[in-house]
Amino acid sequence: MCMAGNSKSSNQIYRLVVMALMAAMVYLGTIIRIPLGNSKVHIANAICVFAGFILNPLDAGIAAGLGSAIYDIMHGYGLECLITFVSKFAMAMVSALLLRLLQKHNAKGSELSGEHTPLIYAISAVSALTYTALYMLKSFLWVVVGLVATEKLEGRSGLGAAGWWMMSKLPASLLNAGVSTVLAPFLYWAVRPVLVRQGIIAKLNPPVKN
Repeated sequence: MCMAGNSKSSNQIYRLVVMALMAAMVYLGTIIRIPLGNSKVHIANAICVFAGFILNPLDAGIAAGLGSAIYDIMHGYGLECLITFVSKFAMAMVSALLLRLLQKHNAKGSELSGEHTPLIYAISAVSALTYTALYMLKSFLWVVVGLVATEKLEGRSGLGAAGWWMMSKLPASLLNAGVSTVLAPFLYWAVRPVLVRQGIIAKLNPPVKN
C-alpha cells in the first residue's frame, strides 16, 4: 500500500512539473510573435496541441489555458484572459481526446508507430482549427458588445464592423493553425521515444481502473 501511494504521488509530481513546463512554453511561445494585420503569428498554439499529445485532456487543457491566460494578464488584456483560457483549454483538450481515441482503436495498443503520422497531423489540424473557430467567434462578439475601440474599426459599425474585424483576424489565425498542424506532430515524434523510454508517458497517463 505504501509503495502504491508513493508511486501515485510520484506520478502527480511528474504531471504537475510537465504541466508547469507546458504552461511556461505556451507563454514564451506567445511572446515570440510576428504581427500580421490585426493579429499575430506565433508558435503557442502548436505547443498547446503538443501538450495534448503527452498529457491527459484535463491536464493539457489547464496547462495550455493557464500559459495563455498568464500572457493576457501580464500584457494588459484584462478579463479577456478568461476567454483565452477557455479557447486554449478547448484546443489542447481536443488534441488529447482525439489522440487517445486513436490509441484506443489502435490494434497494436497504445504505442503508435510512424504509420500513424498522417492521422497525428489530422488530429493536430482539427485541434488547431477548433481554436481558430472559437477565436473568430470571440473576435465577432467582441465588436458586437463594444469591446473593440471604434478607431480600430475604421468608421465601420454594427454587424458589418464585427464581420470585418473577424475577417481581419482570420489570415493570422489560419497561419497559426497551419504552423500548429506541422509543428506539433514534429515535436511529438521527436520527443516521444525519449518519453516512452524513460517511462514519463506512463507516469503522465497512468491507466484508469474500471
